[in-house]
Amino acid sequence: MLRIGLIGCGNWSTTIIEEIKNNHNFLLKSVVCRNGIKNNFGNNIDIFNNIESLFQSNTVDCVYVAAIPQINLNVVRNASLRKLPLILEKPICSSFLETKDIINIVNTNNLIILPNISNYFSEIFKKIKEIINVNYERINKIYFYEGDNGPTREKIHPIWDWGFHSLSMLSQIFDLDRMTNLNLKEIKKDINNKKIVSKFSFKFDEHFNIDLVTGNFFKKKIRKIKIICDNQEIFVGDLINHELFNNNKLIFKNKLTPISSLLNDFYYSIKNHDHNLSKNLLKGSCQAIRVLEEFYKC
Repeated sequence: MLRIGLIGCGNWSTTIIEEIKNNHNFLLKSVVCRNGIKNNFGNNIDIFNNIESLFQSNTVDCVYVAAIPQINLNVVRNASLRKLPLILEKPICSSFLETKDIINIVNTNNLIILPNISNYFSEIFKKIKEIINVNYERINKIYFYEGDNGPTREKIHPIWDWGFHSLSMLSQIFDLDRMTNLNLKEIKKDINNKKIVSKFSFKFDEHFNIDLVTGNFFKKKIRKIKIICDNQEIFVGDLINHELFNNNKLIFKNKLTPISSLLNDFYYSIKNHDHNLSKNLLKGSCQAIRVLEEFYKC
């Protein structure tokens, strides 16, 4: 069992703590809580008020980072001094240059860092990828829809909260460097320009079009991918309920939550000193941030 530390104590951290407690591979040992809240973590949990104290304590074998992306580069630098594996929540940093810095640190120090691309760690992702590979010549169009009615953050365009996940998943199916005719436009917004829905349009290998609609101004939370083939087959992956349909018929459903799958893959990577998943996900994250930054600075 690996001792794991958690950086962050917001609402999302509560979900992560429950997932860690339900996973027999990890023992939650420490929490960094910079806002002073020190309850609801359970017994025998060390509480730190800064990340340096956690890393200097030598009490953990790995760390899950669930805080603002602006601290991630500093966390990676601290982790590199002690060769500690990390999970980073989205987006992994605030700029393309910072992403390249992270990748350089990872490569130089042979670190394992897994970005939490929740769509990727949904079990239906592999099924979606198989469907696209099998039906590649028959695909007419692919649609991604991902967003919610919030959150709103000052000085952060909503596309950084939602677009990163979809673009990162897209990068694990297609090489974003092979996308052409990239276009982005805002198709819906409120009067304060704080709630926005944006639409990316791509062409892949001059073969078929891909539309990605994402933002924080939907009626309700949505995470779906629709694959339309020329033989009238329509595959729909629901990445909230983790179900996959073929012409409205359910053909697969997740057995594990995405965080559970993430933790299992994290444990496997650490125990087997396997850096392949880390390298693939970091590359995809770097591509996603490059695309986002072309349009909006974080």
